[in-house]
Amino acid sequence: VTFLRVVATERGTGRVVGGLTFRRLYVHLTTIIEISALAVDPDFRKGGIGAQLVECVKSVASTQKARLCLHADLGAVEFWRKLGFKKRE
Repeated sequence: VTFLRVVATERGTGRVVGGLTFRRLYVHLTTIIEISALAVDPDFRKGGIGAQLVECVKSVASTQKARLCLHADLGAVEFWRKLGFKKRE
């Protein structure tokens, strides 16, 4: 399995301040992009970096006509809901 990454860097310094890891899966002739991890430096949270990283991966999924999924901790469900994800049991 190959994991792909998207990173956000601070302007001027190039320091990595956020990252998202995802992978592409093929299940029953369906392409699925699964978000595995999202992290943003605490000093840069609430600035939209996480949402921008997710939007990058949403764009990849759209281009590839893939379904997008993830497994979220209960404490993160609201964050993902704000980005358009729906909770499935």
